[in-house]
Amino acid sequence: MLCLQVISGLASGTFYPLTLSYALRALPMRYVIYAIGIYSMDIVGATSVGTSLEAWYIEHLSWHWIFWQSVFITPLMMLCIYLSIPNPPPRAGPKPILSWRGFLYGSLALSLIYGALDQGERLDWLNSGVIVGLLVTAGFLLVVTVIRRWLSPNPLVNPIFLVNRNTALICACLFCFRFVMLAIALLLPAVLAVTQNYRPLQTGYVLLWLIAPLILSGVIAARLMRRFDNRLVLRRGLR
Repeated sequence: MLCLQVISGLASGTFYPLTLSYALRALPMRYVIYAIGIYSMDIVGATSVGTSLEAWYIEHLSWHWIFWQSVFITPLMMLCIYLSIPNPPPRAGPKPILSWRGFLYGSLALSLIYGALDQGERLDWLNSGVIVGLLVTAGFLLVVTVIRRWLSPNPLVNPIFLVNRNTALICACLFCFRFVMLAIALLLPAVLAVTQNYRPLQTGYVLLWLIAPLILSGVIAARLMRRFDNRLVLRRGLR
């Protein structure tokens, strides 16, 4: 199960950059802004639908279907990708040599940080040797990743690019924005479960009500981005 989850995570990690790059390169320019608007709704929309669907599986079928549903959806997604995204033209010159060891170090470090944040409340954070070990190891792996990228440049990753002021600023804004959006996925179900004693299926019904205003706000944001400076739309979202 863990091995399959790792493979699933590696495969889904290509979905976000591939989706956006395809939208920017293949769609007509008048539709690109709407594709970006739909793309921006992925976290809240997918979380709301996913929570409701998982609760329905547990209530009426079995928790096994949370994993088995991918067996039926994945072939359809593979067919859509095969039919819609053409093969890129052959690259001139020799192919760049990639260093997967650096990617492994960085991915493992982020996984350890996620594990520490996920289990920190249960294990009493820094009072637990497990949490401290996870964070120390993650920090060491991140340092090793940066040093390796510095000494052995990778054609896909340029750490110097992250030092740029504008890049660092937009990354910080997006991190804060997406972090706040996660409150809908984590905080709202927890509050409903504690204060109202909602079962997962009832919480799922509540989250489904977020879909309609989410779609409407995405369309409105796309229209505003066509008429006004995109930075103004982003600022309104942060406020």
